[in-house]
Amino acid sequence: MNYLNNKKIDKLTIENSKLADDLKMKTVIYKDKVVFQVRENEKIKTVIKYLPPESSATITTNTDGQSSLTIQNKGFTIEPSASFISTSELLGGLSCRFLFWDRYGLGAGISSEFKPYLYIDRRISDFIPFFQNTSVGVSYDGGVGLIVSVFL
Repeated sequence: MNYLNNKKIDKLTIENSKLADDLKMKTVIYKDKVVFQVRENEKIKTVIKYLPPESSATITTNTDGQSSLTIQNKGFTIEPSASFISTSELLGGLSCRFLFWDRYGLGAGISSEFKPYLYIDRRISDFIPFFQNTSVGVSYDGGVGLIVSVFL
């Protein structure tokens, strides 16, 4: 339900966007979103994009005064986390996310039984806003299981 509410809020932000007359561009970063507004031919263009915690954003303006927003939404990272793995039993573990693409990631870790595992996960901050540093996914340690990770 919260995911739908966020989409409605984004739509209202775009519809009700205001940019002061003396500004050509305005950028606001709020938690994991970038709201980029630029004035183009008497109209205000508003772009709302997800900003992964592992990434960066760049705003460029060319000599004609045209501005653009670029977000590096995929790449290599080292993001340590504590995990809970559920295969045949519930285990704890320490893991590290190595690759990311928007909200998705790929990592490896070691369980409380000193057994290595790989996982694919997704950040859940768009569904549950109180969990900005939490992800859920699928793990593999010889058997398939569920994983919940909290990034440190």
